[in-house]
Amino acid sequence: RRVRGTNFIKSEESEEHNKKTYQTDGLVFVPSLKRYRLGFDTSSLKYKEAKSLTVDFLCKKSPHSPTTVTTSLNCSVYQLFALCTKEEKKGSLMFEDWLMHDQDLENETIIECVWDSQHSVFVPVLDTSSNKIVWKQREGGWRVIRLRSDKKSPNADWVVKSIKEATKNPLTLSDIVAFVKKLP
Repeated sequence: RRVRGTNFIKSEESEEHNKKTYQTDGLVFVPSLKRYRLGFDTSSLKYKEAKSLTVDFLCKKSPHSPTTVTTSLNCSVYQLFALCTKEEKKGSLMFEDWLMHDQDLENETIIECVWDSQHSVFVPVLDTSSNKIVWKQREGGWRVIRLRSDKKSPNADWVVKSIKEATKNPLTLSDIVAFVKKLP
């Protein structure tokens, strides 16, 4: 096994950069014969704990917010969208879920969210007896981490799907260590 280090050019700027502390949110695994590339790279793998897995959604204020719910809980209801990657609808927005948030968000903002199984959200459900939409509380929902003013578009639908799957069946650091120990 080979571990490759990185050489840094020493300058005032790099010394200032080294004084800052940054919280890491995961480990990046790169093949030993390749360099790390910023952005999407199919030869690299990033491991994050399930509680740190995030999705960037396009957030739109819901035109159908339940007044009784939003007033009593002092929050707003939003719709979350991802980019569709299916050929026939490629590039269009695809509805993913509902979000309840206690702060007013600007319409059509990109927000970074994490799945929280303890977070309650109200979702519209068809009441079959009255054939009307009613809002019911659901456990488990997306929680806002931060606004993403640096992004112009949400994550793709396949990213949302993989994050949902990973939060249901999380890969642990112990799993990775056990796998690496089995390598020749």
